[in-house]
Amino acid sequence: MKALIYVGPSMDQIVRNGASFRGGFPPGLTELLNAHPFLNELMVPPELLAEAKKNIRKSESNLNMLYRKAENIRRKK
Repeated sequence: MKALIYVGPSMDQIVRNGASFRGGFPPGLTELLNAHPFLNELMVPPELLAEAKKNIRKSESNLNMLYRKAENIRRKK
């Protein structure tokens, strides 16, 4: 089973940036992913972590857009 690392912004009491998961997600995170499916794209395998972090810093990248969208969810909570 492959590990996935969350590269989005930390969400209070649900998930922290850099959290690693193997074999599924905790119930609170599963609920969040179901409500906002785009957050799944902020889960990357360890071998793509460095590249993902680089892309988040590029203002025109898809990952940067997803990260900012995730920040908006965090602010609404």
